[in-house]
Amino acid sequence: MRRIYYGEGLFLNEQYQIFSEHLEKKFQLLLMENHGVGIIGGYYEEGLPICMVSELSVKMLGYQSIEEFEEHTGKLLMRIICPSSNETFSEEKFAKWSGMMETHMYTASGERFWVRIFKMEHTSYDGRPIWLISICNMQELFEAECAIMEVNQKLEEANEQIRAQLDTFANGINGGYMISREDKQFSIAYVSQNVARNQGYTVKEFLDSCMGSALGNVYPPDRSEVMFTLTHQLKRKDSYSMKYRVICKDGNVKWVFDSGKRGKDKDGNPVIQSLIMDINDSEQMNMMYRQERRQYRDAITHDCEYSFSVDLTSGYLEDSFEMKNGENPIRLLGMRLPVRFDDYLERVKTVLKSVYTDGRALEDATTANLLQCYQMGIRKSEYDYWDIRQNKYVRATVLMSEREENGHICAIIVGRDISKQIREVENYHKEMQAANSRLECQKKELEEAYREANLANSAKSDFLARMSHDIRTPINGILGLIEMSDRYPDDVEKLKENREKERGAVKQLLMLVNDVLDMSKLESGEVELIEEPFNLNEQMKHCLELIEMQAHKREVKIVNRTPEGLRNADVIGSATYVNRILTNILSNSVKYNRIGGQIFIAMEELAQVEFAKCEFTGDVESRESAKATKDEFTGSKSVDSPEGGEQEKREEFARAEFANSERRRALGNAKSEENKKSKKIWVRFLIEDTGIGMSEEFQQKMFEPFTQENDGGGERTHAGTGLGMAIVKKLTEKMGGTIEVHSRKHMGSAFDVRIPFVLDPNGGEEQKQAGEQVDDGIRGKKLLLVEDNELNQEIARFMLTEAGAEIDSVWNGAEAVEVIRKSIGRAEAEKWRRGKTGKYDAILMDVMMPVMNGYEASREIRKLEKKAGIHTPIIAMTANAFVEDIVRCREAGMDEHIAKPLEIEKLITALAKYVKKG
Repeated sequence: MRRIYYGEGLFLNEQYQIFSEHLEKKFQLLLMENHGVGIIGGYYEEGLPICMVSELSVKMLGYQSIEEFEEHTGKLLMRIICPSSNETFSEEKFAKWSGMMETHMYTASGERFWVRIFKMEHTSYDGRPIWLISICNMQELFEAECAIMEVNQKLEEANEQIRAQLDTFANGINGGYMISREDKQFSIAYVSQNVARNQGYTVKEFLDSCMGSALGNVYPPDRSEVMFTLTHQLKRKDSYSMKYRVICKDGNVKWVFDSGKRGKDKDGNPVIQSLIMDINDSEQMNMMYRQERRQYRDAITHDCEYSFSVDLTSGYLEDSFEMKNGENPIRLLGMRLPVRFDDYLERVKTVLKSVYTDGRALEDATTANLLQCYQMGIRKSEYDYWDIRQNKYVRATVLMSEREENGHICAIIVGRDISKQIREVENYHKEMQAANSRLECQKKELEEAYREANLANSAKSDFLARMSHDIRTPINGILGLIEMSDRYPDDVEKLKENREKERGAVKQLLMLVNDVLDMSKLESGEVELIEEPFNLNEQMKHCLELIEMQAHKREVKIVNRTPEGLRNADVIGSATYVNRILTNILSNSVKYNRIGGQIFIAMEELAQVEFAKCEFTGDVESRESAKATKDEFTGSKSVDSPEGGEQEKREEFARAEFANSERRRALGNAKSEENKKSKKIWVRFLIEDTGIGMSEEFQQKMFEPFTQENDGGGERTHAGTGLGMAIVKKLTEKMGGTIEVHSRKHMGSAFDVRIPFVLDPNGGEEQKQAGEQVDDGIRGKKLLLVEDNELNQEIARFMLTEAGAEIDSVWNGAEAVEVIRKSIGRAEAEKWRRGKTGKYDAILMDVMMPVMNGYEASREIRKLEKKAGIHTPIIAMTANAFVEDIVRCREAGMDEHIAKPLEIEKLITALAKYVKKG
């Protein structure tokens, strides 16, 4: 059989699969009905085969093991039942019988003994009926009942004799005898004359005064304590002893000692037999003695946390005490006096923490250890601990002495606050450790500072050399091109070519400045994340348009694997950061690609569980297939492709791309619905190229600032600051996203960027409205240009005039405010209010200007327009190009931000978005 547990060991026959939670509840009912011990169960078959038997049943029948039980009984219930009871326990009658009965069973040795059986029914997993019985050993109870009847008869005979003897004994001492019934009021069944006489009563007067209740004789303030002590002691044993006060006939209060035990009257009803002695005189003497000891103790324990006495010989703490803060520890710990000192100590340790002093801890202050110290001649012991509740260190001093009247060893335990001393020592050690730590840290800091200074000098020199080279290179190109243009003033084609080259050099220089400034902001943590609604599909389209011209020059083809875009494309996030991330990666993919190479880009939604794992779709095979399609872009054959078969490869690649597109579209639809419900979207941007790739060593540090992979000779193979990927990494993390890179030398690189966005609840309505507002241009529009730099003002005026706009210009913010104030006249205001705009269709506002800057000017203009009920678009046109600068412009009331140097296409697009239609 197999053993399980339901509260005790239960052996199950493994050929029967019957145990279940419902069966376990049947076990509990069997035990409750029979006050039971053992359980046996089986089937209604020949001999009543047993399929389960409890461990206690096996032991009750005298077997040493379940194997012995199985062998001896053959696992049949009928072999356990005595022959004389076979008629009762025949298989037919047993099947019909239910409830409880008493009978005999065989033990392992063949002896019979009485048992009480309770039977219940159950059904196994296969639907077969099962019988369950609980068995209770009645042999000992039967024998005990016989013995009790004989003893009760003898006790009853001796009861009268004992009562007479007790009366005689009570008359000889200063006390008397009382018998009370064990009911709620402990009603008096008998009281001797001495008990009544000691309180100045006759027996009748005594019974009248206490209303026939032993509890009514107790002084009212002591009744609750007497009731608790009596019931508590009688629960542990059948006797008790205690002292309390009673009220005498003359109204005085007297101390008595009550000692008794539980018994039975002649009818067998429970009673309490008490011997009550007058101890008033001795108690008065004890109180005087305790008062003297208290005064002595008070002198010793002056200004201490607590003090109390313990009888170490008896091991009990009998007197209540309070701590300095007024708390009673006995009551606080939920204990009642008298209490064993060791029990009190165990409870106290739950709120204290020992502090080991000279090898001693609070746990060692037991009565046995203290008595051992006393026998060794040690009269004083000290134990330190940390009081968690009061947040202080305390020293418990134990002073031991022998009591003259009974020879008991007693102790006064005094607790004093030693927090100041302990903390002084701790502070000293801490100061020493801190001083040593400071010296060690200073040493390490000096060493580190020395090392960092060397590194900083080296980095500074390297950075300055690199910046000097990268800044001087485009400047040299610009100056050289200007010189060339001066020498060929009539060569139109040469001048056009030079201007294009100059524009490229300026953009390279601008990119260098932007990278250095952006990296500085990111490193200092000053960059703010501005989240606003935008469309990811539009953003991707814009990035690809910007990079395609650069790619065309290097004959690099860009393949968009997800031209259909995202379903949930309208999101809230940082369009500026997304544009910078994608532009930097795509620029590198073009710059480090081979002539005629390819770039694959994909954008897809991820389910909420997918963003944790990167899975690159760009493998070697896809890049090999890319070689076959290069001819479509370059118009020439691939040098590393075989002579024939290019058309087949192109067709196979096209079919694979179409299948992948369909699969991505199906998966994207499912994920889109899931993401729409969660109102959050994770977007994966995968950019792969067929470029020169990166070594494993460089990939470990590619996101560090100013890092570029060198050729074998230690020289940089491409121009650049080495800040692009560091900026990408920090911007991605700023948005809560991740970036991973897989690359192999001469095989290409794959960048996996994953960024979370919040879905835009407006669903692109703002973009639609903005699109409706865009005009074909700004021809005929009247603009106010606010610019303090003469050259910049001339350039802006030229660009805008060429675009057909009418320009008024001022030199600072104060002049702009004055122009707007004068333009808002009463006559004109009414005319403009109908169109909700002012005299000007838009205001182009520089920010850094003398007299009044652009922020202040915008605020003043908005105040003026608010009164007039109009709103003129204000577009910031400034060299302050950081994200936080855009925030400040918006807060000042500006509508748009355009960074210098100005690009006429961007400027006109922004103006067309806001100016009123003609």
